[in-house]
Amino acid sequence: MTKYKTSKLPYNAIFLIAIAFTLFLSGCRDNWDSYYKTDDENIEKTILQGIENDPALSKFNEYLKISGYDKQLASPLSYSVWAQTNDIISDIEPGDTASISNYVGYCISVGNYNDTEQSRIKMLNGKYALLDNTNNTIENASFSGTPQVYQNGLLYITTEKFSPKKNIWEIFTEDAPASVQKQFVETLYGYIFDEENSKIIGVDQETGLSVYDSVKIYTNKILIDVADLEDEEKLYTFIILSDDAYNSTVAAYKTYYKPLDSTSVDYMAAYNTCIDLVIPGKIETADLPAATITETGIEMSLQPDNIADFELASNGIIYYVNTNPIALTSKFKEMVVEGEDIESAKTLTWKIVQAEGASGGYELYYEAEKGTWAQYQFDIPYPARYQFSISAVAPDTLSPYNQYIELHQKGADDKSVPFAAFDKALTAADYSQKIPMGEYTFQEEQTIAIRIYSDGDVTPVPPITLDRIIITPTNE
Repeated sequence: MTKYKTSKLPYNAIFLIAIAFTLFLSGCRDNWDSYYKTDDENIEKTILQGIENDPALSKFNEYLKISGYDKQLASPLSYSVWAQTNDIISDIEPGDTASISNYVGYCISVGNYNDTEQSRIKMLNGKYALLDNTNNTIENASFSGTPQVYQNGLLYITTEKFSPKKNIWEIFTEDAPASVQKQFVETLYGYIFDEENSKIIGVDQETGLSVYDSVKIYTNKILIDVADLEDEEKLYTFIILSDDAYNSTVAAYKTYYKPLDSTSVDYMAAYNTCIDLVIPGKIETADLPAATITETGIEMSLQPDNIADFELASNGIIYYVNTNPIALTSKFKEMVVEGEDIESAKTLTWKIVQAEGASGGYELYYEAEKGTWAQYQFDIPYPARYQFSISAVAPDTLSPYNQYIELHQKGADDKSVPFAAFDKALTAADYSQKIPMGEYTFQEEQTIAIRIYSDGDVTPVPPITLDRIIITPTNE
């Protein structure tokens, strides 16, 4: 089964880097002799010869031959090798060449990292290992602090076993216990449009969007839409919910989503439960912040007392949790359109003014005339029922007057007919509060125009002072 993978540093680039390092090595050999404890015999040999001549590394040497990496360690390219001695090396069946190659390839890297204090370095098997030269550890396994210097690199002797871990996606799909979260995610495999590798062949004249000579790949939607959890170069923190947490979250989300096709509610609730469970970067238990932001931009509060277990992966960490660390108010939060972000208006008299107490310090001041309006654009992110409210710094007048909101389709002009309209009598006493104007149910994602009016039946027409429009999803 072919899975999606993001592009990695090409091997020819690694080859060139290694060539450069080799030239540097040969030019600085005198310095190496004084910096490391070397002998004249070793410096003329390859790392492979050094391993072959060490009886304590006979098992490692056997694995090298089976894996084919012995040919690379006999080449003039420069390597760093962390060899495991016979007493600690893992026992792998000689016929299991894939496991042996993966194991041995995790002990070898191109280049010299002796002066690196701490770093994730790329190994020959494609995975990364955490190297800490201050404490002489690789993947927390100790090794000899002083390397043996050979013609084509450095050989360290490890005193503790270390082996390659699976990445987050491998652990989740292959080893993690069965769960309803895992069961749903496994339904998301399919042939999915690969924009990165598809060629643009034109532009759609109606939408202005690019037209592609599409390439489709068989992968999982989570890996495309959220984060490539197979990527060994990046680090992630991944959350696996208990079945109770997953089911209760899906049930709560279902009360919000109101799509035109009601049969898709279950899918929307399940999918949106799953996509918010990836955090960029690896967060250790001891370093958990009070709040963090997921790859999808949702605030999460992952706390130690909610963690049932955790598992380290080659590209991060997995937490098994009892309850969903994302609150409903974080997922279905208020969205704001600032008054100063006006898109268009039927007037020449509006202006942006500084206002103490206003959101961001500014608001729209609108010297309204009969029939004039200010218009804003807003993206409805998902089908739901939304409440529209307004807020502003109180106007100068103390007289009650009406305020109107109209909802129009995207691209509305002066002749457009609204699909929803709300009005409310406001006074200076309550105008600075969040004033609910009305609610409307959207059955699909879309972009709308929000139009603000003042009461055109009052003379003179009262001004509009608009700090912000607040749009809040509801589960009613």
